[in-house]
Amino acid sequence: MSKQDGSHRCLDPRAGGSGNEGILGEGLVLSTTDSGIRTDHVVYYDASQPITEPGVYPNHKKIVAYKLNQGADFGDDPNNSFHGTHVNCTVAGDDSINGGINPFDGIARHSRLYFVDLGDINGNLHINSITTMCDTIYLGRELPYNILQHSGSWGWYNSVGTYLIHDAELDAYVWAHRDFLNLYAAGNEDTFRRIRNPGIAKNTLTIGATGNGTIANSIAAFSSRGPTQDGRIKPTIMAPGLFIISADGATTNQYSLKSGTSMATPAANGAIGLIRQYLLAGFYPSGSANPADSIRYQSAALLRTLAIVSADPNVGSYTVPDSNIGWGRIDVDSVVYFDGDARKLLILDDTIGINTGEAVTDSFTVVSQIPLRVCVAWTDTAAAPNANPTLVNDLNIELTAPDGTTYRGNQYSGGQSIPNPTDWDNVNVEECCRIDNPQIGPWLITVSGQQVVFGPQPYAYAITGDIEPGVGVEEGDEDNKQINNFRPNCRLVNSVTRGAITLEISLPRADNLEINIHDRSGRKVGNIFAGKVPSGKKVIKHYSDLPCGIYFVKFKTKEYYQIKKLLIIR
Repeated sequence: MSKQDGSHRCLDPRAGGSGNEGILGEGLVLSTTDSGIRTDHVVYYDASQPITEPGVYPNHKKIVAYKLNQGADFGDDPNNSFHGTHVNCTVAGDDSINGGINPFDGIARHSRLYFVDLGDINGNLHINSITTMCDTIYLGRELPYNILQHSGSWGWYNSVGTYLIHDAELDAYVWAHRDFLNLYAAGNEDTFRRIRNPGIAKNTLTIGATGNGTIANSIAAFSSRGPTQDGRIKPTIMAPGLFIISADGATTNQYSLKSGTSMATPAANGAIGLIRQYLLAGFYPSGSANPADSIRYQSAALLRTLAIVSADPNVGSYTVPDSNIGWGRIDVDSVVYFDGDARKLLILDDTIGINTGEAVTDSFTVVSQIPLRVCVAWTDTAAAPNANPTLVNDLNIELTAPDGTTYRGNQYSGGQSIPNPTDWDNVNVEECCRIDNPQIGPWLITVSGQQVVFGPQPYAYAITGDIEPGVGVEEGDEDNKQINNFRPNCRLVNSVTRGAITLEISLPRADNLEINIHDRSGRKVGNIFAGKVPSGKKVIKHYSDLPCGIYFVKFKTKEYYQIKKLLIIR
């Protein structure tokens, strides 16, 4: 049973803050699983409540819970190279809580940690069940909130990129808990198709490593490469993982350099924590903190889109998407919009979803030729272990430019979306478009259900560029919705030639129906039907004198609406 904070889920009752303290992770609780933590290190220690054994510490300055997985021992030790102490500091370490001024704090240094220890005193990690481990994290037992974000800097070796039981377990858990974001290290095997499990799971952000500082635009030589066996893009994104300075558990105030995708993954965890706080604090959409705009429910799919669309592609000589670097290096500043920034942000977190053959179209306006980036992502149900392909529910994304040019998700050449491609992606659960010189004017984004076996399928998208939200084909109406299981079937029967439009309507019960035609900017340009329709099937024929081009037909009842793309040819 998920816990609630009023009508909204959150990480911590204090999450979001006023924004006056900046975006530093204030109020967040982020989670890791690792070898252990030296809890008396200055970046974690709370003199008012020292942690000397496993337990829940809701008022602790840094660690709200220290849990032991079955077989693990409390604390970090040399046999694990103090791995967990180092990793957790990168997420949220902060020595200022003990008066320090060391610069080696974590990415989200004002956040707190919910930690599950997997390590024993001999340096072994104990992960008996992904499902049980996820329950331990997500349910946040003995705390009044769920734990919604977790990273694991570990994994099982995999020499061929096969989807295994660990990946299926993780996908099944996230399918059931769609606000639970997971990040996993890609691994340090440095060769083709060597991503570790459960980083091969569909619904996780798999993190590769770049260099650090002045060489952050180069891949770390050790970073494991994809793709998966079924051709999915892994790693998903990159983060610095070479010579990262963080807490060392050898003493209570020591720091050391470590390298690996283990170091990149907590950096990404902390960075996405900052995006999470940005939304919680109500910076979206105005760019200024406004508690009334707080987005307290954030699906894992939405956060994945924001991380991916932020990614800088300039890693080495690779062109995205690429099995070495995924979509590039995470860059939070390029996705969060603050008042006055030239690059703006549009997001949608559709928690209702679409079925096979259905589509939803929104509009936005490109104001200038700042590069346009778009990502659509969804949480897919688990596939069977060893499945190839692993995709179950397949959605498609298509962008339509002002002149009618179309771009489809993941259809790329030279790091850019291909105009008017012939193919669709049918492998990945993230589909992206990048256009360096977008046309100025009204654009459309259409998300369609290619094959939704278990539906409806929710999804999310993020768009960045010099953009403004359009009135859209929805003309300001509320989101596409379904009430009391009332879902009519509305479809265009044929291609439209010589102005003839044939529509087939099937209603589960009698209802008032309105059918309108909209142009690409969202303006209503015609009415096809308005009136009471009996239950059952009805065929409507309409003759239009509209000029040839792309339009949208909107079917609307009191409880539901649906939008279909219409092409008029003469």
